[in-house]
Amino acid sequence: MSPYYYLIIPIKLFKIFRTPIIDVFCEETDRLKGLSKKLRRQQKGSNNRYKTIKKIHKEYLKLTRKKNDAANKFVHQLLEENKQIIIQDEQVKSWSKKHGRKIQHSILGRVKTKLKSHKDRVVVLNRFVPTTKFCRDCGVIHSDIKLWDRKFVCPKCGVINS
Repeated sequence: MSPYYYLIIPIKLFKIFRTPIIDVFCEETDRLKGLSKKLRRQQKGSNNRYKTIKKIHKEYLKLTRKKNDAANKFVHQLLEENKQIIIQDEQVKSWSKKHGRKIQHSILGRVKTKLKSHKDRVVVLNRFVPTTKFCRDCGVIHSDIKLWDRKFVCPKCGVINS
């Protein structure tokens, strides 16, 4: 169990972990896409349309349960492996403007919410904290480093940060 774990929620969240965890994307199933297509063709007010709407609701319920299950497993694994987790409070909802359905079908928002509920083991950083300029070893913020410089050597302690 490591003493600290830094989790800044990026799009490629699962590339920073040592062990493969859980698939973050729960896409719409082919059945749901087919039912939606079928619904568009049906006449409004018909009984078959109402039956199709019920089937669509059932599929969305399955999808929601699958996302909740994946988020619970992911948070449980994070809390089992680490004593303390530090996350940056990002606005995941605003990411959907740039990344679209990948964010809508992911579990990132659920993971962030569940982690925030564990206040004794999770530290939430403000979204304006410059984490890319922050030395994880000595805690000094280096303001002279550009945003695109992902790797740098700390002049104070000599640790390579990435």
